[in-house]
Amino acid sequence: MVGIPLSRGCQPCRRRKVKCDEKRPACLRCTISNLVCPGYPIRLKFIDEGPRFKGNPCTPQSSPEQSLPLSLPGSSSENLSFKLCQTFRPDLPVVKSVATLSKDTFVTELPRHVGLSLACDLAMRALCLAHDTILNPENPVLVQQSRIQYSQALTELQLCVADLERATTMGTICAAMLLSMFELLCADFGASIRHAGGASRLIEASGPHQFKDPFAYRMLHTLQGPIVVECILYRRRCFLDAPLWRDVCRRIQSPFNTLFSRLSRLPNILCALRELESISTGHSRERTSLSDQIVALRNDLQKWRDAPGHAELFCTTTCPSTEFFEFNLNYTSRNAAELLCTYAAMMILLNSALLVLSHSKIPLYKLQNLMLAKQICQSYEYSRVCSPVGSLAMDFAFRVAYVVPDASQKKWIVEKMNEMASPLGGPRHTDVEETELESCFDYLKC
Repeated sequence: MVGIPLSRGCQPCRRRKVKCDEKRPACLRCTISNLVCPGYPIRLKFIDEGPRFKGNPCTPQSSPEQSLPLSLPGSSSENLSFKLCQTFRPDLPVVKSVATLSKDTFVTELPRHVGLSLACDLAMRALCLAHDTILNPENPVLVQQSRIQYSQALTELQLCVADLERATTMGTICAAMLLSMFELLCADFGASIRHAGGASRLIEASGPHQFKDPFAYRMLHTLQGPIVVECILYRRRCFLDAPLWRDVCRRIQSPFNTLFSRLSRLPNILCALRELESISTGHSRERTSLSDQIVALRNDLQKWRDAPGHAELFCTTTCPSTEFFEFNLNYTSRNAAELLCTYAAMMILLNSALLVLSHSKIPLYKLQNLMLAKQICQSYEYSRVCSPVGSLAMDFAFRVAYVVPDASQKKWIVEKMNEMASPLGGPRHTDVEETELESCFDYLKC
């Protein structure tokens, strides 16, 4: 029986299951968290070395960090590259193509970047299996395999995030983004946004200088929208509004990029509004300044919507409806539907903020909000059939639209959100409750 030393991390780090750097007199994580670091007691693990000396080698079980390679073996990497090429091939219809979840060529570049990290490779495999499930929905084995692969990727990602050296590498950020896409395919919008939020924190920590490489920039470009949405839903400020990040985000002038480059200001405006409303009296100068910022952003969004170059893309037609509304909207593409519904949702938030600041004295904004909410609802049927995630792409827009209409339309929104199904089979991960939607933007109610 031989005693071998185990990891000597401090007790708070071991309890939180994070990696301890074992610096003295206190580790970095305890210092950051304002915790008392008790030090690093020597602990031993005892193993039976008898079989080894009898010619039957037996090695002690190692931790996941020690046992997992940094990337997949050569042959496995080649197979993964080939599988990625098959998954993101351009000849697939939109409703079967996972590539449509990316706003740029980020995912089509993945075959060239196999081996960034083990977490990234495992996440790529999980996404490929998820896509196989979309193509073969009657095969339950594929669903199980994809979820097992997802679990392995998530475990390795957690180890990467706990490692200060690996946390901000492109491989770790890419893995978080791919798992966010996987959760979207599983109809778990909340988990997808949380993964995107985790990736955004890693991006912020790595700094704008890391995103000069085309592949890294495309990752950032793909995540722009989810970063803004996550900041709005979780009531955080958005780092993309900082000058250095604004310069990075404006390198591509696509409709998606120009929209979210403007919208990176919105989370900070909403944070300022909540802080201002928490103060009961006074501060008229601050209210006027905030109103001016909202009006300026609102005008910028209107200019984006009315840009001559977007006229053909944003052309809509109508078709009869058997649902709650008299007709539904059809769009030129899935991308146009998402952009216009996002635009409508963000305009609702801005109009509602102005109504809060003016104490409901501008009826024009109320009328416009009703029209925008109706547009979002009338887009449900189109989005349901034109994307691999179906109407789940409308989740955020529906949450915003719920702020505006009467009780009957709100009930319809809740029903439709709970009908949103996963392309991997089964309903959405958790039902949406009315209380959840009521509290989402409660600070915008007049």
